Amino acid sequence: MTFGFSSYVFAIKSDHSLWAWVKNEKGQLGIGSTEPSDTPVKVMDGVRRVSSDGSRRVAAVKLDNSLWVWGNNYEYQLGTTKTDLKSTGMVNPYKIVWTPTKIMDDVAYADIGPLCAVRTDGSYWSNYLQTNGKPVQLPNIVVTLDSLQIGSSTTPITPDVPSSNNSSTFTDVKSTDYYADAVQWAVEKNITSGTSATTFSPNATCSKAQILTFLWRANGSPDPTVTNPFTDVKTTDYFYKAALWAAEKGLVSGSTFGANTDCTRAMTMEYMWKAAGSPSPAGKADFTDVPTSADYAQAVAWAVEQKITSGTGSDNFSPAATCTRGQIVAFLHRAMEK
Repeated sequence: MTFGFSSYVFAIKSDHSLWAWVKNEKGQLGIGSTEPSDTPVKVMDGVRRVSSDGSRRVAAVKLDNSLWVWGNNYEYQLGTTKTDLKSTGMVNPYKIVWTPTKIMDDVAYADIGPLCAVRTDGSYWSNYLQTNGKPVQLPNIVVTLDSLQIGSSTTPITPDVPSSNNSSTFTDVKSTDYYADAVQWAVEKNITSGTSATTFSPNATCSKAQILTFLWRANGSPDPTVTNPFTDVKTTDYFYKAALWAAEKGLVSGSTFGANTDCTRAMTMEYMWKAAGSPSPAGKADFTDVPTSADYAQAVAWAVEQKITSGTGSDNFSPAATCTRGQIVAFLHRAMEK
C-alpha cells in the first residue's frame, strides 16, 4: 500500500516492510541523511501504519504496537527531545531525528500533525502545545478500543465507527459488489460498521481478533463464562469477550491468542464451522489444495455444502489466502441469513 505525502512517498509491502523515496530535505525518509532517492529505499520492518503531517515529520506504528518517529523536529513536534544538530547546509539547521526512534509502547493507533496516540488501554496521548517534551496523557479522554481495528496488519488502522450507515452510503461499496448486501446486513446487525462516515474499507485485511469479534457479535455477543486462558489478552482489549467466548466454544485453544495474526480462508471456515457446532458434512472438500487430512477439511466441505464459499477457481480453495472485510461479512451473511 502506497501513501503520498507532499513531495515524498511511503509504501508498506505485504511483508510489512516500510519503503520511502523522492525528496528528503528534512530527513523525512528516515535513512540517516538528507539525500533524496529516486528509487524506494527500505526504512524499517514490521510496520502496519505510517502517518505524516506533510511538513517532513513522520510517525509509524509497528506490529508490536510500538510508536516510532523521525524527520524535522525543529520545535519538538515529534514528541521526543532527542535532536541531532548535524548540519543540513542551512544557515539555521533543523533539529532532525535522522532515523526511526521509538518513543512509546502499547500504541493501538497514532497520527501526526500534531502527534497523538491511543494506547491499548484506551488512554489518549498527545504533545499538542508541548514545546519541549514527550507526549502526555490527556485527562478525561478514553477511547473505546472496539472502535479501532487494532489488528489490521497489512493496512493502516482506521476507525471502525459505529453508525447508522448502510452500504448505499459508503463510497467504496457499490450496489453491484458481491458483498454489498452483506455489508448492509453487518451494519444493521451491529456486527461491524464503516471505517469512516463514508467508507467501509472492504479490501482491508482482517485479523484473527477481528473475525472472531465479528463472529461473536453475529452470535449475539454472549458473555463468556470461562476465565481468561490467554497470556496476551487483557480486559481492556476490544476483543476480550470475543476471545474468551471463542475459547469457551472450542474455536481456539492454548495460552496465547495472537490477536494480530492475519485471518486466512481456512481459519475463517474452521471458526464458523465450530461456532455452528462442528456438523458433519455429507461429503469431502473436493479441492486440490485441501488435503483430506487437513484440520480444516471438514470445515471447508461444510462451508461448500452451506453455499458459504465455492472456492477460488481451478479446483482450488486457497486456504492460506488472507481474508478482507468484504469477504468476511459475505461469508457470515451467507452462513447466518438462510
